[in-house]
Amino acid sequence: MFARTTTVTLAALAMSTTAGLAQVVAPQYVNNYAIFNLGPVPGVPGSYGGVAMSNTDPDLMLIGGNANASTGGVYSIRVRRNQCGNITGFIGTAQLVSTAPQIDGGLFVTTDNVILTTRYNDNGINMIKPGSTAPDKVVSLTPLGVASSTGSLTIVPQGLPGAGRLKIASYNASTFYDATISPDGLGTYNVSNVTLTANIQGGPEGIAYVPSGSPLFPNPALLIAEYGGGLISAWDINANGDPVPGTRRSFITGLSGAEGAFLDITSGDFLFSTFGGGGRVIVVQGFAERVTCDSIDFNQNTVFPEDQDVIDFFRVLAGDECPTCADIDFNNNCVFPEDQDVIDFFNVLAGGTCP
Repeated sequence: MFARTTTVTLAALAMSTTAGLAQVVAPQYVNNYAIFNLGPVPGVPGSYGGVAMSNTDPDLMLIGGNANASTGGVYSIRVRRNQCGNITGFIGTAQLVSTAPQIDGGLFVTTDNVILTTRYNDNGINMIKPGSTAPDKVVSLTPLGVASSTGSLTIVPQGLPGAGRLKIASYNASTFYDATISPDGLGTYNVSNVTLTANIQGGPEGIAYVPSGSPLFPNPALLIAEYGGGLISAWDINANGDPVPGTRRSFITGLSGAEGAFLDITSGDFLFSTFGGGGRVIVVQGFAERVTCDSIDFNQNTVFPEDQDVIDFFRVLAGDECPTCADIDFNNNCVFPEDQDVIDFFNVLAGGTCP
């Protein structure tokens, strides 16, 4: 429905599509980020818990339903994307993947495709192996030192400070913890070395790390869905991936029931779910996404590298037609025409990689 184009267009979209909605992008970010309400997820019972994407299917979203209840579960539904990969809606009706009693704002899929969910209010983690329809293991966090009750969890993505570390947040205590997660030999995990690293605020739920290169985030950062505060806050992080005291600022305000949080690496879309009021999913566009450049065989004649590819690239850039050529958005970031497409084209032509 909406594609990322330019900063000015994003700001205009943000103002027009949030009219009548409570949630707004904070003033310091509004020129670079736009917010859209995708509405309720068909087939998922409210209130919603955490949200994530499948590791094996980039168009399959996972979301918690009946959050905080003994009847809680993890549901899956396919997402609809526009031509730039942004998530614009849902396809069909969600299906129950597994029961997940007491599921809360934390939902994460590990590299082994094990689903982790936090439990409220008995302060634990559900661990669900691939193909299971009920938790295979439940880890109690109270004996490990986590204040009751979580809350949320995530694992720091590769490429960011603290990569691979487990992070846990207590909703009631508004505290943030670092932990070690390691295989237990049974297809699930052990959690150990839990350490309190930060006092935050607002009743933290979903946690998502900001992709490197995202506008107006010069330092590594994370986003926290603050259920009690009614907002999404942004924090700088230290070398261990923990929030730095004194760096909290509002990213999205005017929320009701902020719950799960997840950053889709395919599009750079930030998704968050809400608890109560029937539940809905909201998407924020503007973050740095995974970029994949086109082939250097721009005219697609199977001869490359060749001068004609360069000639045809500049012809198309100037507005000429070339029926066999690729489009001018060489780096596929949905911003075109732009100087970066030219830079990336020649970088790849010279044997470099796509940034």
